[in-house]
Amino acid sequence: MSAPRICAVVVTYNRVDLLSKSLDGLLGQTRLTDEILVIDNASTDGTTEMLASRYQNVVVHRLPRNMGASGGFSEGVRVAYENGFDWIWLLDDDVVAEPQCLEELLEVAIESGKLIVTPTRRSATGTYPRNEAVINEATQSYRCPADNDSRWVSIDIFTFEGPLIHRSVVDRVGTPNARFFIIADDTEYSVRIYREFGPLASALANRTAVNRLIPLGEDLILESQLKRLVTGNSNVAIKADDQHWKQCYYLRNRHLIWKQLGWRRRRVRQLVIHGGFLFTDAFVSFRRGWDWRLRLKTNAQAFWLGLIGKDGAFIDPATYHATRKRRAEAKN
Repeated sequence: MSAPRICAVVVTYNRVDLLSKSLDGLLGQTRLTDEILVIDNASTDGTTEMLASRYQNVVVHRLPRNMGASGGFSEGVRVAYENGFDWIWLLDDDVVAEPQCLEELLEVAIESGKLIVTPTRRSATGTYPRNEAVINEATQSYRCPADNDSRWVSIDIFTFEGPLIHRSVVDRVGTPNARFFIIADDTEYSVRIYREFGPLASALANRTAVNRLIPLGEDLILESQLKRLVTGNSNVAIKADDQHWKQCYYLRNRHLIWKQLGWRRRRVRQLVIHGGFLFTDAFVSFRRGWDWRLRLKTNAQAFWLGLIGKDGAFIDPATYHATRKRRAEAKN
Protein backbone atom coordinates (compact mmCIF):
# COMPACT_ATOMS: atom_id res chain seq x y z
CA MET A 1 0.00 0.00 0.00
CA SER A 2 1.52 3.31 -1.06
CA ALA A 3 1.98 6.16 1.40
CA PRO A 4 -0.77 8.80 1.32
CA ARG A 5 -0.03 11.98 -0.61
CA ILE A 6 -0.36 15.10 1.53
CA CYS A 7 -0.60 18.76 0.55
CA ALA A 8 -0.12 21.53 3.12
CA VAL A 9 -2.19 24.62 2.29
CA VAL A 10 -1.04 27.91 3.83
CA VAL A 11 -3.17 31.03 3.33
CA THR A 12 -1.36 34.37 3.59
CA TYR A 13 -1.92 38.09 3.20
CA ASN A 14 0.77 40.71 3.84
CA ARG A 15 2.62 38.72 6.51
CA VAL A 16 5.88 38.03 4.78
CA ASP A 17 7.94 37.51 7.96
CA LEU A 18 5.39 35.27 9.64
CA LEU A 19 4.88 33.26 6.46
CA SER A 20 8.58 32.40 6.22
CA LYS A 21 8.55 31.03 9.78
CA SER A 22 5.45 28.99 9.05
CA LEU A 23 7.02 27.51 5.91
CA ASP A 24 10.26 26.70 7.74
CA GLY A 25 8.14 24.75 10.23
CA LEU A 26 6.60 22.72 7.41
CA LEU A 27 9.99 22.03 5.86
CA GLY A 28 11.25 20.77 9.23
CA GLN A 29 8.59 18.10 9.72
CA THR A 30 9.65 14.55 10.58
CA ARG A 31 7.13 13.47 7.96
CA LEU A 32 7.38 15.88 5.05
CA THR A 33 4.38 16.81 2.95
CA ASP A 34 4.38 15.95 -0.73
CA GLU A 35 3.60 19.55 -1.60
CA ILE A 36 3.33 22.93 0.11
CA LEU A 37 0.76 25.18 -1.52
CA VAL A 38 0.73 28.86 -0.56
CA ILE A 39 -2.47 30.74 -1.36
CA ASP A 40 -1.45 34.40 -1.59
CA ASN A 41 -4.36 36.82 -1.17
CA ALA A 42 -2.75 39.42 -3.47
CA SER A 43 -0.14 40.49 -0.91
CA THR A 44 1.71 43.77 -1.49
CA ASP A 45 4.47 43.47 1.14
CA GLY A 46 7.12 41.54 -0.81
CA THR A 47 5.62 38.09 -0.26
CA THR A 48 5.90 37.21 -3.96
CA GLU A 49 9.59 38.13 -4.09
CA MET A 50 10.40 36.34 -0.83
CA LEU A 51 8.76 33.11 -2.00
CA ALA A 52 10.53 33.24 -5.35
CA SER A 53 13.96 33.77 -3.80
CA ARG A 54 13.80 31.46 -0.76
CA TYR A 55 11.17 28.79 -1.43
CA GLN A 56 11.48 27.68 -5.04
CA ASN A 57 9.97 24.26 -4.25
CA VAL A 58 6.83 25.78 -2.75
CA VAL A 59 3.86 26.03 -5.10
CA VAL A 60 2.36 29.53 -5.07
CA HIS A 61 -1.20 30.28 -6.13
CA ARG A 62 -1.72 34.05 -6.18
CA LEU A 63 -5.28 35.29 -6.13
CA PRO A 64 -6.26 38.36 -8.20
CA ARG A 65 -7.53 40.19 -5.09
CA ASN A 66 -7.82 39.75 -1.35
CA MET A 67 -10.60 37.17 -0.91
CA GLY A 68 -10.08 36.88 2.83
CA ALA A 69 -8.99 33.80 4.74
CA SER A 70 -12.25 32.08 3.77
CA GLY A 71 -11.66 32.60 0.07
CA GLY A 72 -8.05 31.49 0.44
CA PHE A 73 -8.89 28.25 2.22
CA SER A 74 -11.70 27.51 -0.20
CA GLU A 75 -9.36 27.93 -3.14
CA GLY A 76 -6.57 25.98 -1.47
CA VAL A 77 -8.80 22.99 -0.71
CA ARG A 78 -10.13 23.06 -4.26
CA VAL A 79 -6.66 23.08 -5.85
CA ALA A 80 -5.27 20.37 -3.56
CA TYR A 81 -8.34 18.19 -4.07
CA GLU A 82 -8.27 18.55 -7.86
CA ASN A 83 -4.57 17.66 -7.84
CA GLY A 84 -5.44 14.31 -6.28
CA PHE A 85 -3.95 14.58 -2.80
CA ASP A 86 -5.23 12.14 -0.19
CA TRP A 87 -4.93 14.50 2.76
CA ILE A 88 -5.09 18.30 2.90
CA TRP A 89 -3.38 20.07 5.82
CA LEU A 90 -4.74 23.58 6.42
CA LEU A 91 -2.70 26.26 8.20
CA ASP A 92 -2.82 29.99 8.77
CA ASP A 93 0.35 31.93 8.02
CA ASP A 94 0.80 32.86 11.70
CA VAL A 95 1.23 29.34 13.11
CA VAL A 96 4.26 27.06 13.18
CA ALA A 97 3.73 23.31 13.45
CA GLU A 98 5.88 21.34 15.87
CA PRO A 99 8.39 19.08 14.05
CA GLN A 100 6.44 15.86 14.69
CA CYS A 101 3.01 17.41 14.12
CA LEU A 102 2.11 15.86 10.78
CA GLU A 103 3.49 12.47 11.77
CA GLU A 104 1.35 12.47 14.93
CA LEU A 105 -1.77 13.63 13.07
CA LEU A 106 -1.41 10.74 10.62
CA GLU A 107 -0.95 8.21 13.42
CA VAL A 108 -4.01 9.56 15.25
CA ALA A 109 -6.00 9.36 12.01
CA ILE A 110 -5.12 5.67 11.71
CA GLU A 111 -5.76 4.93 15.39
CA SER A 112 -9.05 6.84 15.60
CA GLY A 113 -10.40 6.18 12.12
CA LYS A 114 -11.32 9.87 11.88
CA LEU A 115 -11.28 11.75 8.58
CA ILE A 116 -10.39 15.07 10.24
CA VAL A 117 -7.60 15.32 12.83
CA THR A 118 -6.46 18.63 14.27
CA PRO A 119 -3.61 19.51 16.66
CA THR A 120 -3.89 21.53 19.83
CA ARG A 121 -2.88 25.17 19.59
CA ARG A 122 -0.38 26.99 21.77
CA SER A 123 -0.56 30.78 21.99
CA ALA A 124 2.41 33.15 21.95
CA THR A 125 2.12 33.35 25.74
CA GLY A 126 2.28 29.58 26.17
CA THR A 127 -1.39 29.00 26.93
CA TYR A 128 -3.69 26.65 25.03
CA PRO A 129 -6.69 28.52 23.55
CA ARG A 130 -9.54 26.06 23.06
CA ASN A 131 -11.95 26.68 20.21
CA GLU A 132 -12.37 22.98 19.45
CA ALA A 133 -15.75 21.88 20.70
CA VAL A 134 -18.54 19.30 20.85
CA ILE A 135 -22.02 20.30 19.64
CA ASN A 136 -25.03 19.85 21.92
CA GLU A 137 -28.22 20.05 19.88
CA ALA A 138 -30.50 19.84 22.91
CA THR A 139 -29.16 23.02 24.49
CA GLN A 140 -28.24 24.65 21.17
CA SER A 141 -24.67 25.17 22.31
CA TYR A 142 -21.22 23.71 22.09
CA ARG A 143 -18.54 23.15 24.68
CA CYS A 144 -14.81 22.50 24.75
CA PRO A 145 -13.83 18.91 25.56
CA ALA A 146 -12.43 18.33 29.02
CA ASP A 147 -8.67 18.18 29.40
CA ASN A 148 -7.36 14.64 29.79
CA ASP A 149 -4.26 12.57 29.16
CA SER A 150 -5.63 10.59 26.22
CA ARG A 151 -3.85 10.74 22.89
CA TRP A 152 -6.95 12.14 21.21
CA VAL A 153 -10.56 13.09 21.88
CA SER A 154 -13.55 13.27 19.53
CA ILE A 155 -14.85 16.73 18.59
CA ASP A 156 -17.24 18.42 16.16
CA ILE A 157 -15.83 21.96 15.83
CA PHE A 158 -12.26 22.74 14.79
CA THR A 159 -10.28 25.73 13.52
CA PHE A 160 -8.25 26.23 10.37
CA GLU A 161 -5.00 26.23 12.34
CA GLY A 162 -3.71 22.80 11.49
CA PRO A 163 -6.55 20.35 10.66
CA LEU A 164 -5.61 17.41 8.48
CA ILE A 165 -8.62 16.63 6.26
CA HIS A 166 -9.12 13.55 4.11
CA ARG A 167 -10.22 14.08 0.51
CA SER A 168 -13.35 12.00 1.09
CA VAL A 169 -14.62 14.86 3.26
CA VAL A 170 -14.34 17.21 0.28
CA ASP A 171 -16.12 14.58 -1.82
CA ARG A 172 -19.19 14.93 0.36
CA VAL A 173 -19.22 18.48 1.75
CA GLY A 174 -17.20 20.47 -0.78
CA THR A 175 -14.80 23.29 0.05
CA PRO A 176 -15.00 25.94 2.81
CA ASN A 177 -17.44 28.78 2.21
CA ALA A 178 -15.46 31.56 0.50
CA ARG A 179 -18.27 34.03 1.14
CA PHE A 180 -17.65 34.23 4.88
CA PHE A 181 -14.50 36.24 3.99
CA ILE A 182 -12.97 35.89 7.46
CA ILE A 183 -13.76 34.45 10.91
CA ALA A 184 -16.03 31.48 11.65
CA ASP A 185 -15.45 29.94 8.21
CA ASP A 186 -13.88 26.98 10.01
CA THR A 187 -16.92 26.68 12.28
CA GLU A 188 -19.22 26.76 9.25
CA TYR A 189 -17.18 23.98 7.59
CA SER A 190 -17.25 21.97 10.83
CA VAL A 191 -21.04 22.28 10.95
CA ARG A 192 -21.38 21.00 7.39
CA ILE A 193 -19.19 18.03 8.26
CA TYR A 194 -21.27 17.44 11.40
CA ARG A 195 -24.47 17.45 9.34
CA GLU A 196 -23.05 15.08 6.72
CA PHE A 197 -21.00 12.64 8.83
CA GLY A 198 -22.81 12.85 12.17
CA PRO A 199 -21.55 13.78 15.63
CA LEU A 200 -17.92 13.49 16.68
CA ALA A 201 -16.51 12.96 13.19
CA SER A 202 -13.25 14.78 14.01
CA ALA A 203 -10.41 14.20 16.46
CA LEU A 204 -8.28 16.59 18.52
CA ALA A 205 -4.73 15.26 18.83
CA ASN A 206 -3.58 16.15 22.35
CA ARG A 207 0.10 15.32 22.01
CA THR A 208 1.12 17.74 19.30
CA ALA A 209 0.50 21.41 18.62
CA VAL A 210 0.89 24.35 16.32
CA ASN A 211 2.36 27.48 17.88
CA ARG A 212 0.77 30.86 17.24
CA LEU A 213 3.34 33.53 16.36
CA ILE A 214 1.29 36.54 17.43
CA PRO A 215 -0.64 36.99 20.68
CA LEU A 216 -4.38 37.06 20.72
CA GLY A 217 -5.76 40.57 20.49
CA GLU A 218 -6.45 42.37 23.73
CA ASP A 219 -10.09 43.40 23.61
CA LEU A 220 -11.80 45.87 25.90
CA ILE A 221 -14.03 43.72 28.13
CA LEU A 222 -17.19 45.30 29.55
CA GLU A 223 -20.15 43.92 31.45
CA SER A 224 -23.64 43.95 29.98
CA GLN A 225 -26.69 43.17 32.10
CA LEU A 226 -28.66 42.54 28.90
CA LYS A 227 -26.22 39.86 27.83
CA ARG A 228 -26.20 38.39 31.32
CA LEU A 229 -30.00 38.16 31.22
CA VAL A 230 -30.01 36.51 27.78
CA THR A 231 -26.98 34.21 28.00
CA GLY A 232 -25.83 34.11 31.61
CA ASN A 233 -22.49 35.63 30.59
CA SER A 234 -22.15 39.39 31.00
CA ASN A 235 -18.83 39.88 29.20
CA VAL A 236 -18.85 42.03 26.05
CA ALA A 237 -15.64 42.28 24.01
CA ILE A 238 -15.03 45.48 22.05
CA LYS A 239 -12.16 45.77 19.61
CA ALA A 240 -10.18 48.93 18.90
CA ASP A 241 -10.71 50.81 15.65
CA ASP A 242 -8.04 49.00 13.63
CA GLN A 243 -9.56 45.56 14.37
CA HIS A 244 -13.22 46.51 14.45
CA TRP A 245 -13.92 45.34 10.89
CA LYS A 246 -13.11 41.78 11.98
CA GLN A 247 -15.68 42.00 14.77
CA CYS A 248 -18.31 42.95 12.20
CA TYR A 249 -17.61 39.76 10.25
CA TYR A 250 -17.64 37.75 13.48
CA LEU A 251 -21.08 39.08 14.43
CA ARG A 252 -22.60 38.64 10.95
CA ASN A 253 -21.16 35.16 10.52
CA ARG A 254 -22.45 33.96 13.88
CA HIS A 255 -25.98 34.67 12.66
CA LEU A 256 -25.31 32.58 9.56
CA ILE A 257 -24.02 29.63 11.58
CA TRP A 258 -27.03 29.57 13.92
CA LYS A 259 -29.27 29.69 10.86
CA GLN A 260 -27.34 26.84 9.24
CA LEU A 261 -27.71 24.73 12.39
CA GLY A 262 -31.40 25.58 12.61
CA TRP A 263 -30.94 26.86 16.15
CA ARG A 264 -33.79 29.37 16.33
CA ARG A 265 -33.48 30.13 20.04
CA ARG A 266 -29.76 30.77 19.67
CA ARG A 267 -30.37 33.00 16.65
CA VAL A 268 -32.96 35.08 18.50
CA ARG A 269 -30.52 35.47 21.38
CA GLN A 270 -27.82 36.56 18.93
CA LEU A 271 -30.13 39.19 17.43
CA VAL A 272 -30.95 40.60 20.87
CA ILE A 273 -27.29 40.67 21.92
CA HIS A 274 -26.19 42.17 18.61
CA GLY A 275 -28.85 44.86 18.84
CA GLY A 276 -27.64 45.84 22.29
CA PHE A 277 -24.04 45.76 21.09
CA LEU A 278 -24.80 48.45 18.49
CA PHE A 279 -25.49 50.99 21.21
CA THR A 280 -22.80 49.77 23.63
CA ASP A 281 -20.09 49.95 20.99
CA ALA A 282 -21.20 53.41 19.80
CA PHE A 283 -21.19 54.76 23.36
CA VAL A 284 -17.79 53.30 24.25
CA SER A 285 -16.30 54.43 20.94
CA PHE A 286 -17.56 57.98 21.49
CA ARG A 287 -16.08 58.07 25.00
CA ARG A 288 -12.71 56.79 23.77
CA GLY A 289 -12.48 59.12 20.80
CA TRP A 290 -12.79 56.35 18.23
CA ASP A 291 -14.70 56.81 14.99
CA TRP A 292 -18.07 55.88 16.49
CA ARG A 293 -20.05 56.91 13.39
CA LEU A 294 -18.09 54.59 11.10
CA ARG A 295 -18.32 51.80 13.66
CA LEU A 296 -22.06 52.25 14.09
CA LYS A 297 -22.52 52.14 10.32
CA THR A 298 -20.56 48.90 9.88
CA ASN A 299 -22.14 47.33 12.99
CA ALA A 300 -25.61 48.10 11.64
CA GLN A 301 -24.63 46.64 8.28
CA ALA A 302 -23.44 43.43 9.96
CA PHE A 303 -26.68 43.29 12.00
CA TRP A 304 -28.85 43.66 8.89
CA LEU A 305 -26.92 41.06 6.87
CA GLY A 306 -27.13 38.66 9.80
CA LEU A 307 -30.86 39.30 10.13
CA ILE A 308 -31.57 38.47 6.49
CA GLY A 309 -28.99 35.66 6.42
CA LYS A 310 -26.81 37.08 3.64
CA ASP A 311 -23.17 36.05 3.30
CA GLY A 312 -20.44 37.57 1.10
CA ALA A 313 -17.76 40.22 1.63
CA PHE A 314 -19.16 43.52 2.87
CA ILE A 315 -16.08 45.23 4.32
CA ASP A 316 -12.79 45.40 2.44
CA PRO A 317 -9.99 45.82 5.02
CA ALA A 318 -7.86 48.11 2.84
CA THR A 319 -10.83 50.35 2.05
CA TYR A 320 -11.89 50.36 5.71
CA HIS A 321 -8.45 51.48 6.92
CA ALA A 322 -8.21 54.11 4.17
CA THR A 323 -11.62 55.46 5.19
CA ARG A 324 -10.56 55.62 8.84
CA LYS A 325 -7.39 57.49 7.92
CA ARG A 326 -9.20 59.96 5.68
CA ARG A 327 -11.87 60.67 8.30
CA ALA A 328 -9.23 61.14 11.03
CA GLU A 329 -7.28 63.59 8.87
CA ALA A 330 -10.46 65.55 8.08
CA LYS A 331 -11.31 65.68 11.78
CA ASN A 332 -7.88 67.10 12.62
